[in-house]
Amino acid sequence: MYDGMEVQSLAGYPLTIRLNPLRVNGVNISIAESNIIYKNGLGHTLEQFPTPLVPYFGKSTFDVLLETNEMRNGILSSFIALIEASPDFKNQLLLGEGDISIRATTLFVPTNEALAAADPALIADPDLLQNLLLNHIISGNFVKHRWWVIPTGTKMSDTELRLETQAGQVLNLIIHDVVTINGDVSVILSDIFSEQGVLHVIDKLL
Repeated sequence: MYDGMEVQSLAGYPLTIRLNPLRVNGVNISIAESNIIYKNGLGHTLEQFPTPLVPYFGKSTFDVLLETNEMRNGILSSFIALIEASPDFKNQLLLGEGDISIRATTLFVPTNEALAAADPALIADPDLLQNLLLNHIISGNFVKHRWWVIPTGTKMSDTELRLETQAGQVLNLIIHDVVTINGDVSVILSDIFSEQGVLHVIDKLL
């Protein structure tokens, strides 16, 4: 590392590192043990779990969606507009009272290009719109890098997982370097965390 080094976490968040003293995004970091060598990299043991390394701490899924859209030059703005038009669905993506584990969700977010290819009738009809939105959210957290831990999924094999959306549709996921859904939908940006769960950006509607 060097002073002023800028890196990006696997979740897509920018981290600026300063030395003497060690700081990440302006917050001091205390290292208990440094330069632990593994077969595939290097590790450092921290004395605390600082929020700069958990940028989604205290942020709702909707807040993280807005931030991701801003960082990705607005490629998710169409889906955000649909959520804004559906207060009940939006409320599900906001932090509220209760156990976070109960509210844990996974949201699949189609890009503007994916929505542009949709039948306009899906958007114009309130019932169809609600079903469309619910077809992009599941209960429980599907995380690509540890996908097998999701409590609401059915593991079919070491590379295949079956999930059910809140609309009742079954999603068949094939997990390799790229995650594909139902054979023709690809996850193009994975594991974007919020306090409530995780988001994945997809290239087609579900």
